[in-house]
Amino acid sequence: MEANKKLCYSVAHQPHDSLFKKGMTDIEVAQDLLQRYLPHDLRVTLDWGTLRHTNRSSVKEHLAQIHADMAYRCTLQHSYAHVYALVEHQSTPNRLLPFRIIQYDLALIGQHIDEGYTQLPIVVNICVYASKQTPYPYSVDLHDCFEDPALARKHMSSPFKLILVDLTTMSEDELAQHGRADLLQILLKRGAQGGSFIPWVKSNPDMVLKLLDRSYGISGVHYMLSLEDQDKGQELLEAIASTVPKKKEEIMTAGQYLWNEGMERGIEQGMERGIEQGMERGAENSKLTIAKTMLQDNLPREQISKWTGLDLAQIDRISGHL
Repeated sequence: MEANKKLCYSVAHQPHDSLFKKGMTDIEVAQDLLQRYLPHDLRVTLDWGTLRHTNRSSVKEHLAQIHADMAYRCTLQHSYAHVYALVEHQSTPNRLLPFRIIQYDLALIGQHIDEGYTQLPIVVNICVYASKQTPYPYSVDLHDCFEDPALARKHMSSPFKLILVDLTTMSEDELAQHGRADLLQILLKRGAQGGSFIPWVKSNPDMVLKLLDRSYGISGVHYMLSLEDQDKGQELLEAIASTVPKKKEEIMTAGQYLWNEGMERGIEQGMERGIEQGMERGAENSKLTIAKTMLQDNLPREQISKWTGLDLAQIDRISGHL
């Protein structure tokens, strides 16, 4: 049986979590984030060239909340020992976060044993926090979740440790040094704080250009638009497009997709505008781009067919090339 490490990431179907999930789907982005926050002695023992997505079918049904499609595996350089890393994104403070994470840890360890291993793996936990409330207000020590923390420390030893990545206390200049995970964290930090993205886009054209070159670039555009006031959406799109005219079509497609999403939320005016613009173009490539983006965001095939006019067979072919 081949020894390996598995690195698992948890995201939820919220705007902030969706962007985090999209960014962490890119193996290079995941690697840059892990290399930034994992302890040094662990980082130097990993063979980063072996970091891969795991098969989602290998994760139990009761681990659904950990989102099996965000699991990774990596081998150690000189050992058969297994280490799991769980990266959780948190947009609201939670006093019982350490308890919730340890439940995930126990489930992952149980899965490891069910796969035939006879010894327990090590689990490393990272929580990336971005919120209006700064700094993170609660302890991440599991003992502090008990009614009597001192008594718990005396009689309940805990191997659990949570590495808190508090984006609210980190500057954008610092985050910009985090490799391909830079804009992912900067957008999450700004989005959680609230306010319009328009001033930031207009004053940071180089950052916008860099974002659009990232694998999660269009998802970043979706994210900014989803948090922008509806009447400012067009202004934001134009501000982004002005930084890279040759990508204007791709950017407008991102806006069009968000307007289509608005139909589900009852934002009829924005939805109609997006669909009307898409249909006026009448370009098959535009339809394919929209369908690809929707598939990456795990929208139902029937809805994609309805919004793009593509039949299910075409959508399946697109899916097969992702």
